[in-house]
Amino acid sequence: MTNLLENAKKFAGKFHKGQYRKDGVTPYITHPAAVAHILEQTGVTDQEILAAAWLHDVVEDTSATLEDILNSFTQRVAGIVEVLTRNCDRETYKTRILNAGYDAQLVKIADMVHNCSDIAKDYSQLPRTMVETKIKDCEAIYLILAERVSKHLYHQLRTSYERVKDRVMEE
Repeated sequence: MTNLLENAKKFAGKFHKGQYRKDGVTPYITHPAAVAHILEQTGVTDQEILAAAWLHDVVEDTSATLEDILNSFTQRVAGIVEVLTRNCDRETYKTRILNAGYDAQLVKIADMVHNCSDIAKDYSQLPRTMVETKIKDCEAIYLILAERVSKHLYHQLRTSYERVKDRVMEE
């Protein structure tokens, strides 16, 4: 692991310390780790993209700022994190992702792959409306985007999406 990745992992670990996934048990840091791993399994070797994967939720979900990211990492990493930070309404955010550069879209699709696979495993901790919103967002933009960005990620996202949709429809 390069210094950039090691620093991103430590930075994310520091700021996400004490946070948990929606199940209230799983440490939150497992999510950015999974997003980075998904990208690596897809063949991504670009260290700045992988660093951004580790950091993609830090500004949105912790006290870290974009300035902290910029001071600690490259402008490119900070730019990807900035695009992925949801600091606006859902529609504006979706438009931002659709208009984002390839790097940010790649990280976002890997993020959606992990979130959907988590929901497919157990969504009992989530409000049904949240799960339905994820399904709609997947249908409306993320599957289309994934197909353009990475066929491999598209197939992973499609599989997770179908599992979530099937489970919701069963109820």
